[in-house]
Order: sequence, then C-alpha cells, then structure tokens
Amino acid sequence: MKFDLAFVFRREVKFVVVLHSFISAKVSFLNCVSTFMYSEYRLGKR
Repeated sequence: MKFDLAFVFRREVKFVVVLHSFISAKVSFLNCVSTFMYSEYRLGKR
C-alpha cells in the first residue's frame, strides 16, 4: 500500500488553515468584547 503523503499534507494544511481562521475570529471577537467592557467600565466609573 502506497502512503499518499500529498493527500495527508493537503488535509493537514486545510485543518491548520481552518484552525487559524477560527482562532483569529475568536481573538477578534474577544478584542471587541474586551474593548466594549473597558469602555463600559470607564463610562460607569465617571
């Protein structure tokens, strides 16, 4: 049985790309939430 390295490599690359996009979306969402919470905290403190 010949081990198809290119197929596995493509699958790994696709998985890494999906994981990276998911993590970047999560980080941007957390940035938005933290900015909103910080502005609310600043507004409430005054």
